[in-house]
Parts: sequence; C-alpha cells; structure tokens
Amino acid sequence: MNSLKFDLRTTYLERLADSVGSGLFRRCFCKDDKGALVDVCSAGLFACVVFASNFLKIHDLIKVSMANVGTFENELISCGWTVFSGGGDPPAGSVLFWEPRMGSDGNLHRHVGFYYFDELAISNDPRNLKEGSTRAPIMHKMDCSDVLGYVRKIEKVYFHPLLKC
Repeated sequence: MNSLKFDLRTTYLERLADSVGSGLFRRCFCKDDKGALVDVCSAGLFACVVFASNFLKIHDLIKVSMANVGTFENELISCGWTVFSGGGDPPAGSVLFWEPRMGSDGNLHRHVGFYYFDELAISNDPRNLKEGSTRAPIMHKMDCSDVLGYVRKIEKVYFHPLLKC
C-alpha cells in the first residue's frame, strides 16, 4: 500500500478558492472593559484580517488569529514569512497588504488578502458599505480596480517557504 503525504500548498490554494463567498469569518467578538460584547468586524465590514489570520492559523502558518492588521504583520514575520521583492507576480498564496484608505468610520485602514493566480487576489470584500458588498471573501483583480473603480496599490507582499512549489 502506498503512503500518502499531505500537500500543504495544493490544499491551501484549493481552500483559498473555496473560501470565496463564505461568511465564516464575518464576525469576531471581544468584550469591552464593562464586559459588553463587541463585534470588532462590524458584521464583515472590517473582517479582512480576521479572515486572513484564521485562514493561516488553520494551516499552521501563524500561531494565533487576530483582528488587527499591524499585529498580524508582526505575527507573519515572527512565523517565518518574508517580504517578496522579486519581479513579476508574487507566488500563489502570498499575503498582500494594500495601502490604507479612509474607512466608513472615518479612520485609515489597511487591507489584507491573498494573491491567487493570474493577477487575481482573494480578500474580504474591499467595497465596505458600497453597493454590492458581500462582506465576505471575494476574488478580484490584484489592484482592486474591478470592485472599487480605482486602483488600490499594494504596500507589501509576504511569502512563506512552506508554500513553495
């Protein structure tokens, strides 16, 4: 009988595609100082890092899931993710950080998602309160121009060696 060896890269990329449309990471509750529950994702409005960190945690590519983009970036670095600075498209499965934009709450927010293939990305819907927003992961152009109507530049790309071909 042949033994089987788990293929992390293929499983990761297939599950990433399967995440599109899922509401699984739309909510994340914390308790405030008075013990009241607060949905820090605002029903999916600010769920990009909850989606990304939980997805990576499921695959043991980070240690903890979280709801803060800055903390998430530090976690990537501490878990062996490195900045991709090569030419051309990043490797499939890389984590993308888009430039900050003003959110519906009046604060600047960075956006996080994943590079898929052929200049496509998967991230929690970056349209926020705009018409058509799913508040769930969607597949879109890497520059977000197809869903936002303008280009949102990528600040950084991180890659993990375990996802190498």
